Amino acid sequence: MRLRAAWACVLVTTVVGVSACQKKANPNAAGGTTLSTANGQQVDAGLFAAYVQQTARSTPERLDAATRARLLQDLANLQTAADNAARDQDAATRYAVELQRLELLSRAGATKAGVFAEPSQADLEAAYQAFIAERPASEFHVAHILVPTENIALDVIRRLSEGGNSAAIAAKDSGDDSKTRGGDIGWIYPGKLPKPFTDAVQGLEVGQYTRQPVQTAYGWHVIKLLETRGRDAPSLESVRAQLVVNLQQERYRAYLAGSKPSPK
Repeated sequence: MRLRAAWACVLVTTVVGVSACQKKANPNAAGGTTLSTANGQQVDAGLFAAYVQQTARSTPERLDAATRARLLQDLANLQTAADNAARDQDAATRYAVELQRLELLSRAGATKAGVFAEPSQADLEAAYQAFIAERPASEFHVAHILVPTENIALDVIRRLSEGGNSAAIAAKDSGDDSKTRGGDIGWIYPGKLPKPFTDAVQGLEVGQYTRQPVQTAYGWHVIKLLETRGRDAPSLESVRAQLVVNLQQERYRAYLAGSKPSPK
């Protein structure tokens, strides 16, 4: 798929200063076709076609006269506003335009190279097997008591060891909204919560609580394992869309990493 430079500019019109990009790539400099608005403003025909495709998902020849005139004037107004802003744009705007240009043209080259083509069934199945292999096989139903200091957590553990009721202690002392459920935070699995938390859970038997406080960015936890169960694997079809995106992004990163400077 070939991508005209004018089309590249249209896609970054959300950033002030894009008209400067359009000017550099304007086919008018080489005798390209121009269109005139009702008040005589000039618009490049190729740029207008790209604008119509982006805004109306159509082509200029398929528009009725009123819509065509309106969109032509809208683009002329956009060009004028961007030209005015480009004369006094700050560094942040210039960099934003440049970053969008780099991303757009890189993706255009990657598309032409087939990077974003639909992965083969074999590639999808291999990605699915890797996904299943990395996915935790079990999940855990847990409750906790969250407190601000280690000493308070140690006191909670002492009260539990003396026969205290964990749900009652959580309802009174826990520092998050799970206190309204007796500390119950539902089902979790490795990767869903901070690693120190899930590591501690995996070392418990059902009914046990941690004998040492567990620290995370949220504070100090005393954790109780309520029950465990196997975690069913999703079907390939249910995760196909995400696998496709993941594979395409992997290809794109490889494409970028393999890009070499063009000869001068």
